[in-house]
Amino acid sequence: MRTLSKLIGLLLVLTVLISSCGIFVPVAPPDITVSDKPELTAGVDDKTPYPVEATEPPQTTNPQVSSQPEDTLGPTDKPEKSPKPTDTPSATVRPTAEPAQPMPGPTAKPTAPPTANPTTSPTQTPGPTQQPPGQLMELKYFRSKLSAQDRAVYDAIYMAVEEYRPSLELTGYDIDYDKFSDIWDAYTSDSPEHYWAGYIEVIESVGSLTVVFNYTVSKADKAKYDKVIAEKTAAILSGMKKSFSEYEKVKYIHDHIVLNTRYDVDSKHNQNILSVFIHGSSVCAGYARATQYLLNKAGIQCIYVTGKADNGSGSGYVPHAWNIVKVGGKYYNLDTTWDDPVFTPGNGTIDYSRHISYEFFLITDEQLSKTHDRDPVPVSLPACTSTESNYYVRESLLFSRFGEDEIRKLADFISRNIKDRPQFLYFKFTGKDAYDAFRSKPLGENYVKIVDATNDKLGSNVLDKSRCVYLEPKGDSYIFCYILLYK
Repeated sequence: MRTLSKLIGLLLVLTVLISSCGIFVPVAPPDITVSDKPELTAGVDDKTPYPVEATEPPQTTNPQVSSQPEDTLGPTDKPEKSPKPTDTPSATVRPTAEPAQPMPGPTAKPTAPPTANPTTSPTQTPGPTQQPPGQLMELKYFRSKLSAQDRAVYDAIYMAVEEYRPSLELTGYDIDYDKFSDIWDAYTSDSPEHYWAGYIEVIESVGSLTVVFNYTVSKADKAKYDKVIAEKTAAILSGMKKSFSEYEKVKYIHDHIVLNTRYDVDSKHNQNILSVFIHGSSVCAGYARATQYLLNKAGIQCIYVTGKADNGSGSGYVPHAWNIVKVGGKYYNLDTTWDDPVFTPGNGTIDYSRHISYEFFLITDEQLSKTHDRDPVPVSLPACTSTESNYYVRESLLFSRFGEDEIRKLADFISRNIKDRPQFLYFKFTGKDAYDAFRSKPLGENYVKIVDATNDKLGSNVLDKSRCVYLEPKGDSYIFCYILLYK
């Protein structure tokens, strides 16, 4: 029997990478307690660049654009109160990135490992359940790509972790370390609900592999966390109407994650869903894991994806995590982290606590490839080519020009959402020419037209047109945002 040297070699290689990419790797695994901070989290910016806020006095005749910006998004968290006045805006940057790997836990010693039998379904030692839940398993993308034998190994792993077993023995399978490693990666990518599954030790002998699990939280703490997560999940899902389409379910969960999670590289358990559900803060791994977890609970297939992204800071591509979501039988990219920008207080008075971006909401591979690059995986990820469920398409906010029809569509959008008092009115243009044509005209004049059309539709002067405030996009997204002011 020998402990695989490959695992040790992998740890040594990843240890070298810590200083350059911020990956958290257990070299000498410390004991993890509920109150511990991650000891080795470091990285680089990984949030999306966002526009400068600017104002101009809206006039019904020949309004002029002011060049005085009010606020810039920056590396600090979204303010809970209105931004404080400053003379000049801060540079637009994104918050620091994080490792996309689970934190280590205390080493568990193998004790009477159960055996998985390849001739039938994997046999398990008696426990609360004998088979993984079927409905949930159907949503697991990487599991669906495995052969029947590899799926049996996957299910044996799943149940061993589900029941918090210290170890698992796989006997009789035609499986080596490399094959097992691929199955383990498939399982971890598919299973955000197993937040306690840390790293593993694999012992290879003739005809068998023994897997020793090193969990990140104690069994007692897991019971406490499970209770809180179950309660919060039930409360979140209770807000979804039975009539919701898949698109509406995804948007509802996307919006909840963005509005209720604070980006913080020092967040505890920031590689799993605990950071979001227990601490209300996380980094990209936690955002993506929590998104996957809630969408799975809502019956939506959601894939956890890792790779690199160009945050615009000049440091190049850095480690990042996001999702691929299946809506209406088609796949789309979704990045809740980059749809939750943070703001540096400027000289404005806008409260950004309810701000949500949709720039990375159900987008194509072509759109995503401008800033993101996926890591290679053993199986191919689904192509994301459809725009049918993209936010701007579904909400009729994608324009090839800007005229009376577009003003009417914006007024319609505000009116049908008036109960929520939408504050950030985002819309997008189909290309540079259309965007430049819109941007070349007085912004205040267009804002007044939108306000007048909305107030006429609502039959009262709900919106204030005394000043025009907007977010100026950067890059080539061709997205613009008016900030709606209410009387």
